[in-house]
Amino acid sequence: MKLRDIIAPTLVLFACFESLAANPQRHRPRNPNAKVTVVGNHGESPDSVRMAFEDNAPANRNIEGIPRFAIVGKEGNFYLGIGANMKLNGVYDWGDEAGSVNNFSPALFTKPGEGDNAGAAFSAQESNVYLNIVALPGKKDRFSLFLSVNFKDDKYMMKLSHFYARYRGLTIGYTDSPFVDGDAVPLTLDDEGPCGAVSSSSVVIYWTQDLGHGFSCQGGFDAPGHTLTYDDNTSELNNAYVSIPVAAQYRWSDGSHVRLSGLLRPLQYRDQISHRNRMLTGWGVQVSGLWGFLPKLCLYYDAVVGKGIADYINDVSGTGADATPSFVNKGRENASTCWGYSLGLSYDIVKKLSAHAVYSQVRVNPHSQSIIPESGYRYGQTFTANMIYNINQFVTVGLEYNWGKKATFEEGKLHVNRMQALFSLAF
Repeated sequence: MKLRDIIAPTLVLFACFESLAANPQRHRPRNPNAKVTVVGNHGESPDSVRMAFEDNAPANRNIEGIPRFAIVGKEGNFYLGIGANMKLNGVYDWGDEAGSVNNFSPALFTKPGEGDNAGAAFSAQESNVYLNIVALPGKKDRFSLFLSVNFKDDKYMMKLSHFYARYRGLTIGYTDSPFVDGDAVPLTLDDEGPCGAVSSSSVVIYWTQDLGHGFSCQGGFDAPGHTLTYDDNTSELNNAYVSIPVAAQYRWSDGSHVRLSGLLRPLQYRDQISHRNRMLTGWGVQVSGLWGFLPKLCLYYDAVVGKGIADYINDVSGTGADATPSFVNKGRENASTCWGYSLGLSYDIVKKLSAHAVYSQVRVNPHSQSIIPESGYRYGQTFTANMIYNINQFVTVGLEYNWGKKATFEEGKLHVNRMQALFSLAF
């Protein structure tokens, strides 16, 4: 299952699918008020250009990917859009220490210093610049490219968030895993999103197959990082294997969908007792989707469970919870069980004003014969409610309340409240 052992059969598989592939459209529009002005129009509908850009952008609603101006090539053979989104967030926290202005993540909560139980801050680090290109739109040989960078660095240096290409059903590059369902989460001002939602970006290669009648499937490989907890008898190794995510989805005509995803994930470590490399096989299953059960009201849902998949779940990624050392079999690691879920609603009050709310929880259960993760993380909970107003296609403002709770195995519980406001300018 090493990368070099799977490239050849993967290419054969892609070749077999090539004549049948299509990229099924997805979800409801992320911003129904966004409009695309076409430069050099050769009879192309601005709505068609906008839809092509949206289908090529990442599913995550927090990522702006629809440029407001587009260049259309001769005979409509390509669409080119370069866009930017300036996002200025102001936050006010009270309770324990949140640990981050951009990410409201219980994993980062800490006890505050004496008398330091509130604070305010501003950030523009979630702003992004992006390139969206679609060639041969509407044709079977359609090719597209998407590049996005943000400024989530302490010194506002550019940081890559997505860079991928698509040809027919093939996606290759740095983006979300097929195990992720970005459409299953409502829009939040907080860039982290629900604590128990599945979220993982890495180098991926996967195939999307439209099966007709609303059905589609995905399968491929990704290579995310892994974080295990180690002791004196175990040590870290560079992972020599790739993960295998697969998904099947059914989509209704109104944009609602239900999705079932699975994951196989090898985890490698060094046994210092027997001086040999060992491997655990992690696994995960997820059901997710959205349901527009009323014309203006939409339900979002996401539930995941598995072993050795902590780095695929928002709040426990990087906490050392993929696996922990056994205190019975020295030199061995046992995969931790993780489960999480999120449940959200969005309501379109009027055309330009919408409200969103989501509750989420994630838990880590180490093996009964293993020590706890080095982070001590036990469980986290978050609740988010917001109102977002699109003044016009360029300017958006919003107000959001966040509540979070973190419980550890050793240090008890922490609580943080946050109010945040957004001013966004997109073009």
